[in-house]
Formats: sequence, C-alpha cells, structure tokens
Amino acid sequence: MNLDIKTGSIAEIRLPKEKKVFWSYVKYFDGRTVSFIQPSRNGNPVHISHGDKIAVSVTDETRRNWFFEAVVKETVIDDVPFFVAEINGELISINSKRRYLRVLASIPVSLWRSEDGLMPSGDEIKAVTESISPGGMSIFLKDGRAFKENDTALIELKNKNDRAEMSAKIVDKKVLQDGSAIISMEYIRIGDLSEAIVTRLVYEYQRMYGVIDIGG
Repeated sequence: MNLDIKTGSIAEIRLPKEKKVFWSYVKYFDGRTVSFIQPSRNGNPVHISHGDKIAVSVTDETRRNWFFEAVVKETVIDDVPFFVAEINGELISINSKRRYLRVLASIPVSLWRSEDGLMPSGDEIKAVTESISPGGMSIFLKDGRAFKENDTALIELKNKNDRAEMSAKIVDKKVLQDGSAIISMEYIRIGDLSEAIVTRLVYEYQRMYGVIDIGG
C-alpha cells in the first residue's frame, strides 16, 4: 500500500509521553520522511524534541485514513516552526469511522427539523454550539422542546466567510431545570467542503484553547 499525503493535510499527532493528542498540518512528505507544522496548545508551542516517538493519523487524497508511528529527527525554528519525523514501522490503512478531536466552542448555528435529512420541515431555530468535532456537535437550545432523541435536523454553521451545511441525528438530550436543553448530534450527511470547514475550525480552536477529549 502506498501512502500519498499532500502538503496542507491535517494530521492528528499523539505524544505517548504526554498522553495527549494534537492537530497539525503536513508541511511536506517524501515517502518515508514527513514534516509537520509545530502544534500548539492554548496558544503555546507543544514541546517536541529530537528522538521523540509520535503516533500519527492522517487522511490522504482518496479519504483513506492512515496510521503510523514515527521518530522525530529534527526540529526547525522558523517563521512557522516545524519538525521532521521518519516513519518507523508499518503503515496501517482503514476505511472505518474515525474518532475525532472535540473542542469547546460557542458558535451560532441555525437548525431546521427534517424528515429525510435533505429538506426542512419547520421554522428556523437559532442555537449555539457547546462543543464541536468533525463528526458531530453538542448544541444548547433555549427551548428544550424543539428536538427529541432520534430526530433529524439540518444544520447551517457560518464562520467568517465560510458556511458549512450538514444533516445530523440527535443521539442524546439533556433537559435542564429551566426547560432549555443540550443535545448531542452526529452528522449523517456532510459534503467535502463543509467537512473541511468544520475540521479547520476545530483545528484552530484546538490551537488556541486545547482539546477536551477524543470522541464523535
């Protein structure tokens, strides 16, 4: 199997010594050596040294997910710091559902009820995210009656000049004392562009504020 990842691909990097996961961009790849932009946590660079072992997950141009281990060979202080790692061991490729980084983020969204996940069947509902990942999000609803578990919703998320659209299933609902609710949603349909917008949004939040867990 041939690994083919491009400059700018987003990678999940695990540092076993810290038991943490960070996101970064691929700077270049030459077949056995790959360089990554130095990841950051809470706005500060993550300390990565020569000889560190890392575990990497990255998606190639065909949307196949690759996992491999690597050893850091060089760190470079530049306008945009990066480090170089040599792939160590076998490449593992899967097409199964990925696990995603999830970050706390308050982002306005618009929701609509939907019977088929394609067309709206009700009025627009304004809400705010509690957390978000490339695989789903949790949302705060002022009116907890708006949705129930197993409902399908259409979602529109706007960030600066970008707009992401997706449909999702409500997989969990927690009603609060004042009648509001927090619902957890998993995407059931999301286009490539919308997925890229959400992924990069999550990545930027992770760089600024850190990741809260690995989940859907």
